[in-house]
Order: sequence, then C-alpha cells, then structure tokens
Amino acid sequence: MTRTISRRTMLRGGSVLLGLPLLEGLRPRRARAAVAPTPLITFFLPNSLPLESFVPAAVGGGYALTPLLEPLAGLREELVVISGIQGVGGPDSHAAGTCAFSTGVPCTTLGAGGPSIERVAAEVSGSTAPYTSLAVSANSQASYDSNGYSSACFSNISWSGPEQPVPAENDPAALFSRLFGDGTPQAALDAEIRAARRHSVIDHVKQEIERLHPRLGQDDRLRLDAHLQAVREVEQRIDVSIECEVPPPPSGYPEQTWETGYDERARLMLDLLALALSCGMTRHASFMYHDGGVDDPGDVAAGLPGHQHSAAHDGDRSLMQQYSRVHMEALAYFLERLRQAPGAAGTLLDDSLVLMGTELGDGTTHT
Repeated sequence: MTRTISRRTMLRGGSVLLGLPLLEGLRPRRARAAVAPTPLITFFLPNSLPLESFVPAAVGGGYALTPLLEPLAGLREELVVISGIQGVGGPDSHAAGTCAFSTGVPCTTLGAGGPSIERVAAEVSGSTAPYTSLAVSANSQASYDSNGYSSACFSNISWSGPEQPVPAENDPAALFSRLFGDGTPQAALDAEIRAARRHSVIDHVKQEIERLHPRLGQDDRLRLDAHLQAVREVEQRIDVSIECEVPPPPSGYPEQTWETGYDERARLMLDLLALALSCGMTRHASFMYHDGGVDDPGDVAAGLPGHQHSAAHDGDRSLMQQYSRVHMEALAYFLERLRQAPGAAGTLLDDSLVLMGTELGDGTTHT
C-alpha cells in the first residue's frame, strides 16, 4: 500500500528523521551501539604488591582469600584476579611501568607512547558526559625527574596521546569546584536551569516523534521507536544529574605532608570521584593513590615505619604487606562507594569496570 505524507508532515519530521540518523552517522561505527557507555576507572597503586600475599593459590571462583584480598571479602563475587602478565619495561622500571600502566605501549623518557585506555574508551563509546574523563590523584607533593625520565612518567597514568599527560587533579577543593562550582544555592540553581532547558528540548523532539508515529510504515516505526528509546535514555541521564545531591564543599581536610594525612585525603578524593561518576559528570576516570616509585612514608596514616619503596628494595615482605593492605583498603572503600550508588544494572558498581594494578610485578626485583 502506498502512503501519502504531506509536505508539512515531511518538513515537521525532517528535524527528527534526518537529524538523529545524521548525528549517528557521524560517529565512529564502533561507538554507535553504546548509548550509555560502561564506566571505566583505572586505579593505580605504587611500588608493587607482595604477590604471595595477593594472588590466590587456586584458579577459579572458589579460591581462598589472600591477606591482601581480605579487605575485598564483601566484594569477592565482583573480583577477577589476573596474574602472570608481562608489563612494559625500561631502564627505570618505576617510570616505564607507571607511564605505560594504562597504555600498553612503551613510553619515552618524556611520557607515554600513546593514549591511555580510559581516554580511548571515552572516544570510542561516544560518551556525552560533561567530562570526557577525569584524572585524580591523592598526591599533592611535587614529583621530580629521575634516572633520565621526566617527572611526568612517575606522576601520570592518564594520557591523551604520546607524551601528552592529562594532569591529575590532586586538591579536594579544586576538584569539587571543577565539578560542582562553589557549592552555593545559586550554583545549584544555575545547573538545574541548564538541565531543565535541555529537558524541554528533548520533550519537544519526543512529541514530534509521537505525532508522526501513526502515519508511518512498519520499518519507519521501528526506526522511530529506536530513536525514542535513545531519547528516553538521555532523559534518564539528565534526571539523574538533576537528582544528584551535591554535598557542601570539602573543608577541614588534612594538609598533606610527607608524614601525615595521606590516607584520609585519598579517601576524600575517592568520595568526590565516586560522586562525579554517580552524578554522570564522567564515565571514564583514572585514580593514582601515589606516584610510581614513591619513596616517602606518606602513603598511610597508620604510623607504619620506614618507606614502602625502601621496604620493597630491602625485601621486607611483612612491611610491604602492611603498606599494601592500606592501599587495598582504599580500593575496597572506593568500590563500596560505587556499590552504594544506584545504576542501570542495579548499582553503579554493577555497571562499572574498575582496573587496579601497579607499575611493577615485584618491587624487590623490579620485575
């Protein structure tokens, strides 16, 4: 049967039928399928883990928890432990391992050899979040050049391209301001007004689609239904951002020194990162607990003696395990924050992929 559609109807539908497919066609083919990209977060811990305290003795889901996996006991069904992977090395294993941590290609003495995985994922997925990715670090101390490598090789795991670091935000107040403004009622109102304007445009497009629906054939209806579903998903993302409860700006957090306040500050940064993910501010992020090869006792607030880096060189496996335990507790804290946030599959943790690792397999042998 031949259907006749008036010129007025065609023109009215042009903004809908032509607009959305054209926008889809401009995106990379691999990005078209994912409407809401899977959140991907890389989580870096320095100076390796004592593998005998980390890697399970058995393969498969029934393994006994090792001492360093015990902080994740409540999350064991979510875990996949991978070992035996050969990393990318170099004259300074800390620098080479850190800057190649999430790129998978050798670095130069100035930086990574290519983009990091969370930046690639954001580009390929076509994420529409306000921030392509967020780079966050708990370390506010200045890094330095060493063994012929630039300081950037030790202090960055997020890279937009070869030798192009994405500097990590390492100040809680600055990160909060970047994400949510100054936290005043006016800033919150401005954000809600902007969201309402976007919402009203989506409502208009949806009404146009629904008006055209009865006049179209089956194939075109299917295409329109697919577009309408995409519109609904955009609405849901906007609703989440409006409903996101922004806390007051951080205040009274410890001033980080070489000796004190590190773990508390790290958890505050993880709170803000989890909030940014749950509010839909970004779907791709990186977090550094500390720089690669760091040789200071500021990794923890637990009063542990000595230095983690030195403990690794000295082969003090017991002290290494104590430091690593604090690091793993920080990871568990972050994962729990994701599990507390709602997500499309149940919780934000259910929706997400978190990749944790270090720059070395064994800090004692630098391998």
